[in-house]
Amino acid sequence: MRYINYNTRSASNIHLPRVDTGYGQRTVCYVGVSLWNSLSDDLKTITSFSTFKAHLKLYLQTKSYADG
Repeated sequence: MRYINYNTRSASNIHLPRVDTGYGQRTVCYVGVSLWNSLSDDLKTITSFSTFKAHLKLYLQTKSYADG
């Protein structure tokens, strides 16, 4: 099998599992992957957990104000 080794725009995304039911779309695996994929690439590339947590908090707060 041949593997292609280059970066794409979706390289930081996780493959979303295929589900056939509404129950499957409510599982932790599906929702967690969906939430991760919806984050900006800037957040996904942070390597420090404490920095990620702080930036995620700010991201969620600004997103909630923008939505509401």
